[in-house]
Amino acid sequence: MKAHILWRHLLVVASTICGIIGMGIVFDAALGGGLAELGIGIPMLFIGLWWSGRELGLSMMAGKARKARVPKP
Repeated sequence: MKAHILWRHLLVVASTICGIIGMGIVFDAALGGGLAELGIGIPMLFIGLWWSGRELGLSMMAGKARKARVPKP
């Protein structure tokens, strides 16, 4: 696997973990009523969702492009 592809995969894993941690912080803040925790959890959740969704979209477009280039027998 090429280095830049591995790097992008690692970033997706990191953003997924960031989103999971952010969701946990938001959930704890919602149950406990902590506004300071919401201020920490919501950005983490949004960054994780944004980055993972962005990479998923890029992956889907690349897959469609590969299918279009391959001639069908």
